[in-house]
Amino acid sequence: MASDSVAVTREAGVAPRSANRTVADVGRPGSNALNFMRLVLAASVIVSHTAAIGGFQAEMPGWIGWVAEWAVNGFFVLSGFLIAGSRMRLPLGPFLWNRAVRIFPGYWMALIVVAIAVAPASALISGENYQLRSAMDYLLNNSMLLTNQWGIEGTLLTVPHPGAWNGSLWTLYYEFWAYLLAGVLLSGALIRRHAGWVSVGLLVIVTVSQVAALGAVDSMGASWLSALRLGAFFLAGMVMHFFGHRARLSWLAAVGCLVVLVIMLEFGQVNVLGHLPFAYILLWLGGRLPTRIGSVNDLSYGTYVYAFPIQQLLALFGGVALGPYLFALVAFALTLPLAWASWRFIESPAMRYRMSSGNRHGGDGGHPAVAAHDSGVTRSVPRHDSPGPLTTV
Repeated sequence: MASDSVAVTREAGVAPRSANRTVADVGRPGSNALNFMRLVLAASVIVSHTAAIGGFQAEMPGWIGWVAEWAVNGFFVLSGFLIAGSRMRLPLGPFLWNRAVRIFPGYWMALIVVAIAVAPASALISGENYQLRSAMDYLLNNSMLLTNQWGIEGTLLTVPHPGAWNGSLWTLYYEFWAYLLAGVLLSGALIRRHAGWVSVGLLVIVTVSQVAALGAVDSMGASWLSALRLGAFFLAGMVMHFFGHRARLSWLAAVGCLVVLVIMLEFGQVNVLGHLPFAYILLWLGGRLPTRIGSVNDLSYGTYVYAFPIQQLLALFGGVALGPYLFALVAFALTLPLAWASWRFIESPAMRYRMSSGNRHGGDGGHPAVAAHDSGVTRSVPRHDSPGPLTTV
C-alpha cells in the first residue's frame, strides 16, 4: 500500500468503475465536475451578497448570509484538496510560481477594471465625483491581495452598501497564505512521507484553536478568526486528498455526512466541527455530478472577482426595483461575460507560463474563491517523486 503522503490514483487512461470510485479519483482529468462546483459556489456568493448590496435584508431569510460563508468554505476545501496534489508533484519554487501565475493576473485586472473603467463610468453617469488619485491608491493599496482600501472617493455614495467596490476579494489573501504555508509544510522528506497524518494533526490543532477562540473575538480580532475558519476547511481538503483512496464515493456516505452536518447545526457546532463531512459532500458532488460545465472554460474565478462590482453598479442604476432574486439573477448574467473575458484573455494566457517539475513552461498547473483551472489533476507518482491547487488556483 502506498504511503499516506501520496494519494493513490488510477493509472492515466484506466478509468475506475463507477461503483469503485474513490475521493482520490475525483482528481482525474476530465472525470469531475469541480469547475462546475466552483461556479455554483461563486453564484451562491452572488445570491448571498444581494441582501446587503441591494438592501434586501428584510426581504431575504436571515440565514442568507451563511450562504456566502459556506460557499467560501467550499472554495477552501476544494483548494486544499487540489493544492495538496500540486505540491506533492512540484518542487516548492515551481509550485509557488504556478500559484502566483494563477491568482495574480486575474486579480490585478479586476482591480484595474474597477479603478480605471467601472468607477469613473459610474460616477459620470450618476453625477458622482470620481477621484483619480483615490483610484490609483485603490490599485496600489490592494495590489498584494490584502484589501487595505475598499472604495474610491466620490463613488458609490448612494447605494445601500456604500463605499466598497469589491467586498469579495478579501478571501484571496487567506487563500494565498494557505498556498504558502502548504508549500513550506510539504517540503521536508519526513513530513512528505507522513503528510496525511500531519494534515490531520494540524486540522485538530486548528479546530481546537477555533473552539478556544470563540469567546475571544475582541482579543483575537476578526482576521485571526477568519484565518482559523478558512484554514480548517483548507486542511480538511488536504486530508481528503491524502486519505481519499480509502473513501469511496458512496451516496450513503454522502447522506450520512449531511445528517451529521444537520445534527451539528442543531447543536451549534457545524462551524467548528463540520469540516470533514462538508468536504466529503463537496467532493462527492464533484465526482458524481454528470455535468462537465467549466471543464474547458473555467469561469468560476472571474465570476467571483467581478460579481460584487457588477452588483454595486446594478444597485446604483436602480436594479433594486427588480427585487432580490431577479436582482441576483441579472447580476449573475451580467457577470458571466466579464468572467469569460477574464478567462479567455487574462487567466488562460497567463497559465501558459506555469512551470513543471523540470522548470519548463507549460507544465503542471494549479479559484477561492480562492479560491480559482487545474481541475486538480492528480497523477500517479512514485512515493519519493520530486515534489510533484483553488485548483488551478
